[in-house]
Amino acid sequence: LYLAARRNGIRAMLDGIDGDIVTRVPDRYMSFSLRSGFVRRAWHEAREASKNYTYLLSIPPWKIFAQGAWTAFSPSWLKSLRRTLALRGSRDNAGAGLLHPNFFLRGDLAARIRDQQDASWERHLHMDLQTHYIDGLVLPGIVRGMEGYDRVAAPNGVEPRHPWADRRVVEFFQRLPLDQKVRHGWNKYLVRKSMTPLIRGRVAWRKGREHLGWKQVCIL
Repeated sequence: LYLAARRNGIRAMLDGIDGDIVTRVPDRYMSFSLRSGFVRRAWHEAREASKNYTYLLSIPPWKIFAQGAWTAFSPSWLKSLRRTLALRGSRDNAGAGLLHPNFFLRGDLAARIRDQQDASWERHLHMDLQTHYIDGLVLPGIVRGMEGYDRVAAPNGVEPRHPWADRRVVEFFQRLPLDQKVRHGWNKYLVRKSMTPLIRGRVAWRKGREHLGWKQVCIL
């Protein structure tokens, strides 16, 4: 897109890289309803998320609900044990295929990745909803996306603009209650609702939108 912009004499482009982060909620967001005792609401969201939530499409509702219940009620020690068993022997080589082996070993990157994952995991074990929102904005979070877009745009002489990174927008979404961010299984609920008068409903409420990013990146 930046290459096309350069060829057409466009010097600045709006992008939405920050939107996913600013409007994000945990995939297991129904766990917060379960902790508050709203079991019916949690089941309703699990059922609707299976049909509407971009990253949970086609996952059986019972599985989404069970994952939410696990997140809500399983003790920290059991979560840690499960994670340890799942990752044993796998993460020491995480990322090695992307880098020269000598650099990977000399920089002791395996240990650095492991320490970062452990720190992140400990935060999430005891994280309330507001802290989860804020955690998504800090490094690498929103900064990583903006830096990546800037690096791609610069060689093409294009200046990317990031409207979702406007402080007023970020603070507004951080203060929203959960049911304004996701409702009836629709992630980005308020964005879809507010944009419906401006664009066709089948665009705002489109289903089956595949996230192509997973086909292009390696998740460490």
